Amino acid sequence: MRYLLVIGVFILSTFHSLAQDNSSRELARREIEQQFLSANLTLLAGKYQIEQARAAILQARLWPNPTFSISEVNLWKNNPAETMPSLVGKWGKHQQVSMELEQIIETAGKRKKRIQLERLNLKSQELEFEETLRNLKFDLRESIIELQALQVQETLYQSQFELFSNLSDAFFKQWKEGNVSEMEYVRIHSEMLSFQNELTEIRNDKLTRIQRIKTYINLDEAPLIVIADTLNIDRFITPQILQWKIDAMENRADFRLAGNQVELSRQQLAVEEAERKPNVQLNLGYDRGGNIMQDFIGIGASIDLPIFNRNQGNVKIARLEIEKSNATLTQHKLSIVNELDASVSRLTQLQSIIEKLGGQFEDQLDRSLEKYTRNFQSRNISVLEFVDFVSSYLDSKKNLIDRKEQYLKTIEELQYVIGKDI
Repeated sequence: MRYLLVIGVFILSTFHSLAQDNSSRELARREIEQQFLSANLTLLAGKYQIEQARAAILQARLWPNPTFSISEVNLWKNNPAETMPSLVGKWGKHQQVSMELEQIIETAGKRKKRIQLERLNLKSQELEFEETLRNLKFDLRESIIELQALQVQETLYQSQFELFSNLSDAFFKQWKEGNVSEMEYVRIHSEMLSFQNELTEIRNDKLTRIQRIKTYINLDEAPLIVIADTLNIDRFITPQILQWKIDAMENRADFRLAGNQVELSRQQLAVEEAERKPNVQLNLGYDRGGNIMQDFIGIGASIDLPIFNRNQGNVKIARLEIEKSNATLTQHKLSIVNELDASVSRLTQLQSIIEKLGGQFEDQLDRSLEKYTRNFQSRNISVLEFVDFVSSYLDSKKNLIDRKEQYLKTIEELQYVIGKDI
């Protein structure tokens, strides 16, 4: 009787939950994502790149600066020399000077074409920012789900560790008193050590996920993170493959980026073709004492003759870039369609498995554990039978946790493929 009382007390004590560590910080998924959007350093760097692209448009709008030059200035008088009116006071009667002002006039709309090219570059930077956000958000959400699953596993194994730890202490005392065999005590103690090792691995994995999440949200505080949300699946998603494919083409930043790259290639071709037409350089000159006129003012113009270099190579490169960009866009579209089909297939399979494992079956597992615990307390089953059932129970529970984790991660993968939340 004393043996049963000790065992019963220790078993009941295992159903008390652990007190939360004061050094931990509980955060909901929504809070983590808000912190991520406002504080992530990679996103901040992406915003700076967008501002740089806007500055490039400003630079492209600017006209070329005029060039002013002074030449043919003599610092002494060469004999013979004509005498001219002085420039400053009595100085300048024998000084000669030539000044010229030059301005390049771009032809074929080169400036407007460069502005349009920079606008497309800005769009590319904005789409690259969206793509970076999509990738980072996907990685963050996966890490959150993994941490949620590890939290559930930790609770599960912690309860069993407490159970077998208390049982080990009780069986040790009973073994010393000769009420149980050494084999029974060793079997219980071995299970306790096994659960302890599992807990150590789970907690190490938790630390890895927590550090990753803290990096994403730019959190350098010491406390550990606890995800407040549960791992439960509120509802199953009904596939809408055709609509999702349309949504993916409209929302995927990488696909739109590939389309923008085609436009960039076409605009680059327009710029290169415009470069085939030479610019005109206008000049206004003044010459003092260097011509038949004492003060000569004249205008002029110059232009390159496109005889040898008509920008043929760059034009050909730009045309080939258009073909390459179109091929990349087609390949990207095919890849998205295949990714979506694969994600929907995985989602459907996991949903079928969870429907079989979850619900009533999960409740039956928990009730069976309670029954086995009471039967073990009453010595209706042996240590080996109890240990075997607990092992089977943990395998089933962990399998269900893994399937829930995979299902939630597949939903995130599906949202990642589509490019928006569903």
